[in-house]
Amino acid sequence: MQSYVQRAKKQAASPDIVQAVRSSGRPRAIPRPVREKMGASLGMDFSSVKIYESPLVGQQGAQAAAMGNEIAFAPGKFNMGSFSGQALLGHELAHIGQQSRGEVSGSGLVQNSAFERQADAQGVMAARGETAIPQASGAQIAPMSAAPLAGAALQASATEESKKERKARERQIGAWKKDMTARFAQQKDYWVGRAKADPEDSIAGFRAGSFTNSGTDTAGARVDAIAKADQMGQAIKQRTDAFKGTHSQYDIGSTTNRDMVRFLTSHDQRSQAIANGDATLGASDDALSSALDAEHAVKGAMREQGRAARQGDSGAANGYGQQAAQAGLPLVGMVGRSVADLQAEMGQFEDVHNKRILSTDDAAMRYEQTAELYKKAQITRDIASMLLKAGTSQNLPEAQAAQLQEQYNYASDICEYVKGLMAYSSRGERGKKDPGDRAAFLDVQNSFGGKGNENYANFMAGQAEIRRRRAAGN
Repeated sequence: MQSYVQRAKKQAASPDIVQAVRSSGRPRAIPRPVREKMGASLGMDFSSVKIYESPLVGQQGAQAAAMGNEIAFAPGKFNMGSFSGQALLGHELAHIGQQSRGEVSGSGLVQNSAFERQADAQGVMAARGETAIPQASGAQIAPMSAAPLAGAALQASATEESKKERKARERQIGAWKKDMTARFAQQKDYWVGRAKADPEDSIAGFRAGSFTNSGTDTAGARVDAIAKADQMGQAIKQRTDAFKGTHSQYDIGSTTNRDMVRFLTSHDQRSQAIANGDATLGASDDALSSALDAEHAVKGAMREQGRAARQGDSGAANGYGQQAAQAGLPLVGMVGRSVADLQAEMGQFEDVHNKRILSTDDAAMRYEQTAELYKKAQITRDIASMLLKAGTSQNLPEAQAAQLQEQYNYASDICEYVKGLMAYSSRGERGKKDPGDRAAFLDVQNSFGGKGNENYANFMAGQAEIRRRRAAGN
């Protein structure tokens, strides 16, 4: 099985790397949600782990190195907004576990291939939230000067499902489809009836069309119709319309601006707000105004930059370019928070989504689970893309600029993953009758890892490989 961890080259760590850990700036802690997930997976308390970034790590051909309770990353490699970034962290935390058990030295890079393979496997499992060693080990991290602690040996964790587990999942998928079909019929009757009762109700007419068009011939398409008419979407529209009513200076016609509420809030925040009758959905007028002001300032400066460039005024174009880059700075932190939300929300599904897709109905069920997530990922991707085009990253420290690029990549990958689930379901069903859809389905299947290996981790790894090839000019 392919390893999706970005492995460090196997060479000895020089004293410079060890020194870099302590001299490369103020240490950071692992974000609490990630730390707790990794700790539960690896059976250790990582609260004392210190994270540093140093160019010396990359100069020695590595992406990261673990020493005692310290991990040094090459600039931009400490990325908790992506699966590969968490797998790399898990890889290094696995080395910390090996050090605490006295299996490897605490001098930096590990040269023993067996321990590298072990760290690879544990890193991926930790990123998935799977148990990599017995939870009862309760090991504490040994500081660099401490003697090795005894720890439980690694136990292999089977990633393949048993026949019994697979049958149980098939029953769950069958029950879901029965329920979804009933919900589709109920929603269809509601919207068609509402549209007939009031032909002037444009919203009802639009929704009725979603449920009655010929495209709803697959489970994925029916899920899509349900998702477009869900309570969350209607609440967001009401919130946006209310904001527009009191803030007419903003153009909120674009998809990006309509989804600004999603960009600024997590799914849990919105759900709780709906339950509590909070019409703001957790996004205050001030928060929406701040985000929209920054977005409009960036886009406005970019338009002026393009106009000046077309007129041959390079000085003005450069000035507007700098304005656009600076105007985007307030959005950088918002992108980071939105990606953290995406990561946490996707983390709730990773366990089951990393199991093999069993059928087109299974893909449709996963699509329903992530349809709302897609909309948040879409606006996050679009705003991050705007910042990258505006050159905002050039005004950031190198590591933060690299992180913004990784955040864009992650949001883009989530968008492609959710769209892929829809395509897997619809193309797969239609492909039973249409050779053209069958060929398209095989392409989608390959993007998920190929027949028998279709899952979330393989899809995300494939996206990373596509970017690597593009960067290499292949």
